[in-house]
Amino acid sequence: MCRNRGGRGGLVPPLQYWRPAHLSHPKITPVLFLVPAASSGLSSAQVVSATGTEGQGLTVRCHFSLSANKKFFCKGDCKKDNILIETSESKAQKGRYTIESLGTVQSTVLLVTIKPLTKSDTGLYKCGMGALFIDLQEVYLTVRAGESY
Repeated sequence: MCRNRGGRGGLVPPLQYWRPAHLSHPKITPVLFLVPAASSGLSSAQVVSATGTEGQGLTVRCHFSLSANKKFFCKGDCKKDNILIETSESKAQKGRYTIESLGTVQSTVLLVTIKPLTKSDTGLYKCGMGALFIDLQEVYLTVRAGESY
């Protein structure tokens, strides 16, 4: 049994057995749909391209329709070993990576800076927000050779 949060002090049966009064018909079963709260608006086929020069820095902008506490940037799949920087703060720095969030709850931009770039930085990255790693924007980074003197 769970305490009723409606302020009347009564008990409410556990969720799987609880049925609102207007859905008490024995043939009607309530269904709970889980839908991501935020979406970047990009399909998996849309990848942002960015090009930088070896030895210099590059800042990538990732746009999201809603804000979330957790922000991250990873190379390839966002598995534990591939997460380059992750934070709950509005700005953080780790090694060559800096991440900063700007905007409002309804519209957020993540700025991710890599400095200095190396040739091995070329590849597919994902920047994202949220704890479930589902609100992602893909970025393909190409690093050109720097000038040699």
